[in-house]
This record gives sequence, structure tokens and C-alpha cells, in this order.
Amino acid sequence: MSAKINKNILNKELSKSKMAALEKEAFSFASKVLEEKKQNYLNSIADHPVSQELSSGPSGPNVSNTLNGDGNLYSFIGFENGAKPIEDLLYIINKNTRIKKVESKQDEFKFEVYTPDLEELRNVTPMPFENGNSWLRGIEKGISGFSNYLYGLLFGSSRSGTGIQSKNKIRRANYKPVKYFTLL
Repeated sequence: MSAKINKNILNKELSKSKMAALEKEAFSFASKVLEEKKQNYLNSIADHPVSQELSSGPSGPNVSNTLNGDGNLYSFIGFENGAKPIEDLLYIINKNTRIKKVESKQDEFKFEVYTPDLEELRNVTPMPFENGNSWLRGIEKGISGFSNYLYGLLFGSSRSGTGIQSKNKIRRANYKPVKYFTLL
């Protein structure tokens, strides 16, 4: 039995198959590049003094120098003892950073990378005691109440265990905002 093969159709099918394999390889390469860049970005966040301080918990030092060495951001912001604000932030960024194919042409493939923007991250970094405000935003713009912040090691009634807000002013100094996320 004999069969006819149309060369034009065969070439088209082979070309489609090659293109699909190339596209798959390009996506794999782009995904690896994204993963590497994402890990570098996550590491730069984790290595920042603000992140280091918040990761140190309620008794860590004020390495960000936002509080003139009086206490630390963790207790000043009022996180519950045991909260992991930086781990939560890194998790959201890691989980919500992704790549998808947008377009492919004969000689190029285009991919789109989505990362959470600053506004989206502000929505997932709420201040523990101020509805609608974000600690991520507050780090850079300012956080009120430093003049009434009292730091100590035995405040059983505080969220963090080491910081409380006094009804009276304790100091004249203000919180010093620092570049954090807009710097990265």
C-alpha cells in the first residue's frame, strides 16, 4: 500500500512542533532567571536593617536606628509576641511573583512577570493597632506615638511583651523614617 505525504503540511507540523519545544525551553529558561532574581530580591529584603530588627523579635536591638536606640521596631509597632512580620512579607512576595507567556512570534517569545506592587503589599502589612495603616508604609513615612513609647523587659500587658504606650509623653524625640521598600 502506498501513501502520499504533503511536504508543505509536514513542514508546517514539524515547524509547529519545533516552535512548541522552543517555547517550552524559553519559558523554562525565563522561569529560572525569574527564580534567581526573586531569590536575590527576597535576600535583599531579609538583609535590610529594618527586616533584621523586626526578625529579632520584641527584645532585639534597634539596628535600623529609627528609634534613637530606645527599644525596637517590633515592640514599638506593637506586634504580638511570636508574630513573624518579615516571614509573612517574604511569603507573600514569593507566592505572588509569577511569570506567564504573553506572546510568541517566529523569532521571539515574550513573557510577563507579575510581582506584588507596593500598594498590594501595604494591604497585607497592617499595623497591629491602627486599622487601615500599614507598617510597611509607616517605616518610610513615619509612625506616630514614639514620644509615648516605653520600652522595658517586663510588660506583661503589652502585645509584644516589651513595649507599651504611656498616657504621658516620655520623650521629645520622634520616630525617624528610613528608606526601606522604595530603596530595594
